[in-house]
Amino acid sequence: MLEFWKDGMKQELKAISSNGKVGQVVVLTHVVLSEENIFYKYPQPALFTIKEKIEGKDGFYMLLDSKNELIKWHEDFYGAYSYYLYDAQEWALFVKDEQEQKRKDFICKCSDLEKSIELLKSILIAQGVKLVTQEQLDAIGLKLY
Repeated sequence: MLEFWKDGMKQELKAISSNGKVGQVVVLTHVVLSEENIFYKYPQPALFTIKEKIEGKDGFYMLLDSKNELIKWHEDFYGAYSYYLYDAQEWALFVKDEQEQKRKDFICKCSDLEKSIELLKSILIAQGVKLVTQEQLDAIGLKLY
């Protein structure tokens, strides 16, 4: 499950597990695979289309990759692999929201930093420290190293 926090609430995206449907576009992401794994060669996120679905204890998906190669995704529908297949449209919206939240968090942190700098400047000035600008240093010919 992928998750992030937005406005104080946890946002989650659940894997398709056994809920995938033939024709559905899915994305493989957020998984570390060994070199022996057939999906190791795919840069993530990787998109696939479910071409066939066999359910049950020995269930699997037949996935079509971008090069029209079929890959058997063995699945017991409770195993670790299913944890990393997500509906592509839901995943794209999730990533968009996550990136927007990161941008908002960054802006908020920058604003907090600017306020902290202003507070520090006011404290230093109140203590008698003289602050000079780069332009003032240039005017008198001094350089900071």
